[in-house]
Amino acid sequence: ATPVARRVAESKGVDLSTISGSGPSGRILKSDVLRGGSGPSNGWRAAADKVIPNTPMRSTIAKRLKESWLDSPAFYLTANFDCDQFVATRAKLKAKFPDKRVSYNDLLLKCIAAALVDVPQVNASWSDEAITQHGSVDIGVAVALPDGLITPVVRGAPGKSVFQIAAEVRELAGKAKEMKLTPEQY
Repeated sequence: ATPVARRVAESKGVDLSTISGSGPSGRILKSDVLRGGSGPSNGWRAAADKVIPNTPMRSTIAKRLKESWLDSPAFYLTANFDCDQFVATRAKLKAKFPDKRVSYNDLLLKCIAAALVDVPQVNASWSDEAITQHGSVDIGVAVALPDGLITPVVRGAPGKSVFQIAAEVRELAGKAKEMKLTPEQY
């Protein structure tokens, strides 16, 4: 549990052992304590990280890909997508919940969260020794500041509704612009 989560739990008399954390590696966050241990609204829970040791072949492939990237010219491809249903979904949400704000970005974050649950191989990081498939699904959102970019993180995104994601992104972006993010928020 984070120090803030422990303090909030102590002040509210909440037993931390009854709470599932939505933070990195299942860490209990303040928001988890404030939810009262009920967990994410759709039943999603962060799992433990899965460490997959690299084989000699995988390590060689990674080394060669890096060399190729450094020595060869890079080019980028673009694609067009039919987003009519995406636009229609946002319009339906706005019509059904006129008092709640949701952007295309918020919808895209929710879709990405679902995709990372469905394809855990993508929710992974590389090291020279192993690939770690992360059990938690935490998504960074770039926020432009006068001196550069910062990426606040929506933790436990699959367990949140699109409206919860929207509210959290707005809150984190506001804190970022005021330089009030805590290290666990970015």
